[in-house]
Amino acid sequence: MLLAAATVALATTARAETLPTIIGDRAAAGLPPDLAILAVHLPRSLTDVDADPTTVDVDFPAAARPGRASVRVRLRAGRARTVFVPVTFALLVDVAVATHGLAPGDLVTIADLRWERRATDPRAGAARAPLGQQVNAPIATGEILDDARLTAPPPVARGTAVRVEVRRGAVAITARGRLEQPARVGATARVRLAGGALISGTLADRERLVVAAP
Repeated sequence: MLLAAATVALATTARAETLPTIIGDRAAAGLPPDLAILAVHLPRSLTDVDADPTTVDVDFPAAARPGRASVRVRLRAGRARTVFVPVTFALLVDVAVATHGLAPGDLVTIADLRWERRATDPRAGAARAPLGQQVNAPIATGEILDDARLTAPPPVARGTAVRVEVRRGAVAITARGRLEQPARVGATARVRLAGGALISGTLADRERLVVAAP
């Protein structure tokens, strides 16, 4: 009998989750598809509360929108009660995330980032065009690239020698040329090839122009 009671206790403990975890799990079904939880501001009186998710009801505001609001949480196990938990909602937006650590002085290339859809505080200043920007403070793997830690370097000067890569699927043809005008990494640039022809593409870094062939 004691063994059975202990088994039940262990199973109950294994199912228990914190309130922030339960609220976060319910957000996908309880919020509009373009809204998510940015932060759960759990009151000190609730920090030690763990519960079986099957005994918890979470009610989000009927007209939830970005900003801070309260979520109603009903705890039906043990001492049943209703509590209100403040949360911050934010819109889901596409942000550039570092694929590896970036150090001051690095120039951001396409290999340094990936785009993810995240709930983001607009005050964080997520960079809209990070390619070609210079890092001025460390950025860790998985962190959002933000304007506060990026600076636009001087454009690549007119006449700079670059390698031109014309790509079609898995096939790439290379050539040499020089920039026709100053250009920034990540922007469209024109290059005059050694034979005199002009070609336009994206300046992938300070030494390479990429042209996507139709």
